[in-house]
Amino acid sequence: MRLGIAAVLLASVPLPARAEPKLLGYETLVQFLEDPARPLSAYRLIQASTAERPVGVAHDQYNNVCWLFSMQAAADYLGYSLQERGAHYLVWVDDYRGYVDTGYWGSPEFLLAGLANYAHDNESIDLGSSYDDHMSSRTDCSVLDCAGEPEGRQPSYGACADQATFWSGFCTIGDDPTIVEDAWAYLEDETVLGCNDYRNFGFSEARITDFRKIIKAFVDHNAPLVVNVACHHNNVVIGYADIAADGLPDTAITAEVNIQNCTGERAYKIFERLSDPASWAESGNYFSICRLRPWCHHLAGGCDPGGWAAELDADIDLELCRISSGDPPFCNQGDPDVRYYGIHVDCWNGGALERSFFARKENPFVTVDDEVSCDRLEARFADGGDSSAVGARWTTHGYSPAQGRWLPIATHDGIVANRTMKGRLGVQVSARFDPPGAERLAAARIAASDYSQRRSTLVVDFDAGESLYVEIAPPGTYGVRVTCSRDDGTADVFFAEADHGKSHHYTRGDGALFLAEKQFLMEPDHRACDSLELSLALGDASGRLSVTAELSRYGYRAAGGAWIQLNAPWWPDRLASASPGQTGLSGNVNAFTWDETWRDGDILAADGLAGEIASRQTVIELRFGDGTRRSLVVAPY
Repeated sequence: MRLGIAAVLLASVPLPARAEPKLLGYETLVQFLEDPARPLSAYRLIQASTAERPVGVAHDQYNNVCWLFSMQAAADYLGYSLQERGAHYLVWVDDYRGYVDTGYWGSPEFLLAGLANYAHDNESIDLGSSYDDHMSSRTDCSVLDCAGEPEGRQPSYGACADQATFWSGFCTIGDDPTIVEDAWAYLEDETVLGCNDYRNFGFSEARITDFRKIIKAFVDHNAPLVVNVACHHNNVVIGYADIAADGLPDTAITAEVNIQNCTGERAYKIFERLSDPASWAESGNYFSICRLRPWCHHLAGGCDPGGWAAELDADIDLELCRISSGDPPFCNQGDPDVRYYGIHVDCWNGGALERSFFARKENPFVTVDDEVSCDRLEARFADGGDSSAVGARWTTHGYSPAQGRWLPIATHDGIVANRTMKGRLGVQVSARFDPPGAERLAAARIAASDYSQRRSTLVVDFDAGESLYVEIAPPGTYGVRVTCSRDDGTADVFFAEADHGKSHHYTRGDGALFLAEKQFLMEPDHRACDSLELSLALGDASGRLSVTAELSRYGYRAAGGAWIQLNAPWWPDRLASASPGQTGLSGNVNAFTWDETWRDGDILAADGLAGEIASRQTVIELRFGDGTRRSLVVAPY
């Protein structure tokens, strides 16, 4: 499992007066979010699946088609397309234009070519198109040399030097308001990026809290959210900041699709004071949001029973899950628009699709907080690679309270198949498992059994020697746990899941992922401990060992406007590491204990203390065997 950049820190302090609008590069964005002058600042960024920086647009946009570029960012992230340098697909547009180079499947040019055909009622476009091998060796169109180029040239994946003028003129169809209206219908009807999965919520002051809930939910579940700004432009929300007293963000962060400098650095916008109606729906103000345009949450599992979008619907009654309003079902199994890349698992029982799960090669963990049984299991793996599968295994494990470890119960071999899809890169592998009866895929609680829980591991072996896997497990199986113990036998436990599933949460505080350079566990009350223990079970397939950890306590001095370190870093008094064979889990389990250096009654986290230092937090720096470092922060709410 690869740890990327994402972070959460919740706060309840009042915000200052609205600052000047901010349009920042990535490094400047991080400096802004981590400014020590923001003592209880809060931020979280959606992490891209294959890059260190947050999800965002791939390149600069053409005029009037910002919505297509915003959709491309969501499509890439959610597995409908895969951004690949050097991939060029030829798409037939019409008799006048013929075949045009649209870059990769799902690129803005790809969408635009399809829209041109759809809007003008030309001959039905072949969205599968063809991948022209000789074009793959052409100049990398995604790299732009700005020196000496005419002002206004737009870089793109489909537009090499000899095509730039063509695409710039082609995109003027975006000036036609009828075509803009057609665009959303096209994206649904042609099922390029999902079907029946688009909503358009215009802002009203009565809905300001609901809108902030939607922004938080999408970011918390790593789903890009398309929004309309200035009432005529589109961006993608990729993060939030500054949690207010009501627990909702007061700042939204978007990837600006209209600005990208010649070095390829993306620009990010800061939308502040979301709790203030004056910050919304101001026409012409590029730092106000007029509409939310949620997309693709159905196929990310959000509208499954108990899914995060379904739960949000029950709270705010905006019908994010359109199927609840009587519309046709979103996308049926086997439809061409089911997301192609990533890991997709379908659990069937009694001839009906019981549940679907999604994960990624970079983070193959799914959390299930109830019981799920299958008499047929189907899985698909695709990461753009060319390797073919040679075998697959489904192993179920049970947790034995008597032995205190996970034990294998049954293994089922799968039937594998390899296919390539027209217009898509790489091989998609499918594996089907047919156990002799209904098999528990996962179970959080089992009564009257030697095993109190169940979890499953699906492994696919490839001809190149690599294996890919996905873990489906109950809450608490993989993640990071901090235990604050006292001599009277009481303790506070803080836990964060190591997954992208709907159940990532803390025992205390709000939901987040332990997939971060910084991970924050939130404590709303004053907490003191007599000893502290940290355990890590991150399920790292490579067996990467956590070398060690060091702990520091911090206090916020209002007079100086900064956090100050209260002690030199403390090494743990005891550390232990258990191999997968000892625990039955994937990857090593590491534990660190501070019970001597941590003095009785030391404060773990607190806010509103009397005296010069009013706030306290505890920071644990983790050092891994591959040289990476991560920070774990227990902070006041």
